Amino acid sequence: MATGGYGYGRKKTFGQKLTDAKGKAVSAFKRTAVITLAAGAFVGVPGYYNYGTQQETEVKVRQVLRDFKEWDKEKGEAVYENSRVVTDKGTFRNEDALLHLKFNSDQMYNQFESGKTYKIKTYGHLPFGLVGSPNIISMREVSEEELAERARAQQAAQKKGQMPAGQQLAQPQQGAAPAAQPGAPAGTVLSGATTKVIISAEGYDVEMTVPAEAVNHIRVDKVSQTQPVRIVQPPRPPGS
Repeated sequence: MATGGYGYGRKKTFGQKLTDAKGKAVSAFKRTAVITLAAGAFVGVPGYYNYGTQQETEVKVRQVLRDFKEWDKEKGEAVYENSRVVTDKGTFRNEDALLHLKFNSDQMYNQFESGKTYKIKTYGHLPFGLVGSPNIISMREVSEEELAERARAQQAAQKKGQMPAGQQLAQPQQGAAPAAQPGAPAGTVLSGATTKVIISAEGYDVEMTVPAEAVNHIRVDKVSQTQPVRIVQPPRPPGS
C-alpha cells in the first residue's frame, strides 16, 4: 500500500537521493573538522609549550634546592621533589621532561654549584608566570677562565676608550672643567669616562654605571625591598 512522502511503498527520486547525500557529506565534514581541531589543539598546545617557549640564558647560581618527600624502604634511600635552581635571573625548575628526553634531573641537581655561572637552555617561558617556572633542559658551566677573559677584554676596551655596547663617554663642555658627580672623592677632576659595576647586596645584584674615578668609592648604605617576593615553598609549621 502506497503512502505519502518517503514511505516504504514509494521510491526516492534522484533529486531526493542527491539531497540526502549532500546532507550526509556535510555532517561527515563537520565531524571531521571538529576532530581535526581537537587533535590540533591536543598536539599544538603542548608542542608550543615545549618547543615554542625555549630560551638560552647565562645565569649565576645562588641556591640549589629540593624538598624531602618520603623514605623509600625498598631502595633504602630518600625521595625528593620540587627540585629548583635559584639564580640571578630568577628561579628555574629542574624536572625530567619526556618530550626533551631529559631523565637526568637528579644528576643535574648535583652538578649545579652555588656561586658558579652556567649557560642553561630552558622551556616554559610564558607571560604572567603561567604554569610555574621554566624547566631546565640542559646546562653548561662557564669556566673561570672564560669569565676572566671577558673581564680582561672589557678592561682593555675601557683603557682604549672603547666602552662596551650600551655605554657612552660623557663629553664635557669646552672651556669648562668636568662637573663633580656623586661618589667621587672631593677635589677629583673627572675625565668623563664611565664604567659599569655590579654590587651584590641582600641576595640581589645591582648593576649601575658610574664615573670611572668613583668606582672604588661606592658603598651601599641601605637595601629596601620594593616588590613582594614570591615564596616558592611555603614555610612548614614548627614540629612538622
